[in-house]
Amino acid sequence: MMNDTVARPGTPVSGAANPGPAETRHPGRLRGEAMMTIQTRKAQALFHGRRRTEDREAIIGLARFASLSHLIWQAAAADDPFADWMLLQIETTLSDTHGAIREAVGAYQERLSAIPAIEIEVAYSVEPVRVPLSFSTVYGYQGAYLLTDFDELVRTVLTAMHVGLEPRGTGRELIERHARAIRRTFLLPTRWKYKGVTREDVEQMNARALDAIAAMASMGELPAAVLAGERRANHAPEIRKPTRPTTTDAAEVGASAADDEADAGDDDGASEAGAVGEDRPE
Repeated sequence: MMNDTVARPGTPVSGAANPGPAETRHPGRLRGEAMMTIQTRKAQALFHGRRRTEDREAIIGLARFASLSHLIWQAAAADDPFADWMLLQIETTLSDTHGAIREAVGAYQERLSAIPAIEIEVAYSVEPVRVPLSFSTVYGYQGAYLLTDFDELVRTVLTAMHVGLEPRGTGRELIERHARAIRRTFLLPTRWKYKGVTREDVEQMNARALDAIAAMASMGELPAAVLAGERRANHAPEIRKPTRPTTTDAAEVGASAADDEADAGDDDGASEAGAVGEDRPE
């Protein structure tokens, strides 16, 4: 049981590991934890992703999305304008996908509650899975929020199908459409490539800038406002004085990006049905 007793500022805490005059001691680092509850297999599949096999493309899951977003966040802090541009795209796509899923959930919930004299409870897992969340940037957590929305959508649509309010084919198509949107969102960071470029490079249009422009053509043209630092993502890091990474650091980031580019393709036609089993209300 958590102890709710709060010591007054400057008052020694019983059993403290660092005894001494109160004015010379400082609180330790803050720690916290976050847990995510997953109730459907489709949401679980998007959380973990899928490795590439001979007959199936890889799917980037939440953990890899968060890792790639962290690399981009670090590059944005080092004054990479393309990283800033990618963070903006990630935020916009996360927001748009979240809004579409919430709209669909609301529509189905309204239908389930509109039947006179019948109360329909949305299906839930009798054995949900709880997984710890620990991400270095906010984008991992925002991806997790997106998956919890999708988890709720799957449960709601399956309930509507089970009670005869939605044709099976229509319901499955809607679930898969939103799953594809999430997969595209998690795939988005692979368009960014580490080139060690800075705004100064782009303004001078030197060799490093030209290499970056060619490598990241799929991101679209870099907006002038982003290059000027006037338009940045809501959760973009503070830009510090850029330093060139070591050869080892650059090789590690480059290899990671290359692996993701090779493993993850456009998986619009991919489906998790059969790979993880079906979610079925009882």
